[in-house]
Amino acid sequence: MDIFVELFSTFTGLLSLFVIVFMLGMAVFFGVWFMKNSRPPSDDGPNDGKAGTGPKGG
Repeated sequence: MDIFVELFSTFTGLLSLFVIVFMLGMAVFFGVWFMKNSRPPSDDGPNDGKAGTGPKGG
């Protein structure tokens, strides 16, 4: 149990704990973000089917 005392009481332990928590949070964030962005696009998106209607009218 000395490992937990060192983890929560020393500067090095607290820094390590911060890095561990930060990495786990970043993994959750990117996992959710990748799952959200990997869905197929829906039909009611911002594209209204008018491809090529830029400023030149092409």
